[in-house]
Amino acid sequence: MDDLEEWLRRYGGDYDGGESGTTGGTVSKTGTCTVAEALEFDLAPYSASLSNEVSASSYANTPAEVRDFVRNVVSVDGDYATKVSRCLNDAARNEGKQQEKIGEAIALCDEAQKAVDAISVPSVSTDKDGMLKDDLGSAKSDAAKRWEKTKKELELLKDATTVSKRELWDLDEDTLEFIEEAGQALEDVMASSVASKTTK
Repeated sequence: MDDLEEWLRRYGGDYDGGESGTTGGTVSKTGTCTVAEALEFDLAPYSASLSNEVSASSYANTPAEVRDFVRNVVSVDGDYATKVSRCLNDAARNEGKQQEKIGEAIALCDEAQKAVDAISVPSVSTDKDGMLKDDLGSAKSDAAKRWEKTKKELELLKDATTVSKRELWDLDEDTLEFIEEAGQALEDVMASSVASKTTK
């Protein structure tokens, strides 16, 4: 996220020093922006989901119960990610309903967390020592907690007139990083299940 090109892509060239598209400038994290302006940024709640972090190849050779569990977690996450992004798009298009739609997006974050929490962790047939099932539970917990991060970022926009760019961008980076970590946890547990199956 410190790479200039990445900042320019995500935040529309808002940086100090030099003209847009040139090198040598440092991205501005100072000052404030309106909520309407913030909704024009490519924020994590618009586009980030676990499906972007868990590659299709990771499912290969994974025991069925683990594969289906991970697919379920990723699917639920993706469904709610789509709903949240639609709310934010509606908020960006209609300033009169801006806060209403942001509120709906925040409520969806709570629903998403509960929906992921409600997914049953399978009793893994390849699990000899109980560690794999614990890891599945931990990965699910990370997938649910990612919605806490998303909610916290959106709460910065709720009932606000202006927001701190630094606070917004720091929360956005934190959200993205946690989603990446949650996706990695799901990939790791699938890899562990494959290893457990082959050494059984």
